[in-house]
Amino acid sequence: MENEEIKFTKTYCSHTQTYDLEFDKNGKILRFIFGGNGDLCIDLFSDGEDNSFEITKENNEIYKLFDKMFNSISNCQIVEDFDFDIEMGFNPADETNKEIKNSQIYKELFFKNSINYHSDNYVYEEATILKIEQSQDKYILNFISKEKDIMPFIEVTNSGSRYGLLHIPFMYLYNDLCKIDPDYHQIDIEEYAYVKKMKLR
Repeated sequence: MENEEIKFTKTYCSHTQTYDLEFDKNGKILRFIFGGNGDLCIDLFSDGEDNSFEITKENNEIYKLFDKMFNSISNCQIVEDFDFDIEMGFNPADETNKEIKNSQIYKELFFKNSINYHSDNYVYEEATILKIEQSQDKYILNFISKEKDIMPFIEVTNSGSRYGLLHIPFMYLYNDLCKIDPDYHQIDIEEYAYVKKMKLR
């Protein structure tokens, strides 16, 4: 896939008071939509059979947020300690994260150095899978669906996710992406170095 900069847009939805996010690259559109029911839908519009989408350092602000999300799952740093939690006597974050890492659902979500999220809105065996892999200077998102004639998508459920607390990094990712200003892109040194390296290739 040829690298090129992502066109990022966000649209405010007054009925849900949330943003619809779109990432347009190479004729494909990756969307994040937060529904009124509290569920996050991630889908991909593609005019071909390739249901993958790449996040590269050419879009370093976006790349860093996917990197943060991926590392929080790979390192199993899912929850943090907050003063309120401590006052209420909840388990320390380190203890909770350790329990999550030893759980079967963590092993089903993260294996072979990739995230494999089965959509919450279908039974496990029939659900579309969002597979996120880390490669050199990029993240590859691949939608694996048994239904070939519809737009591939997954739902991440806030209440009753099959992955328990492991849905949280996806919600953090969405919230962080919403903070990006599409009309103001300031290139940083890391992004500049990456673009220069790609041109030299």
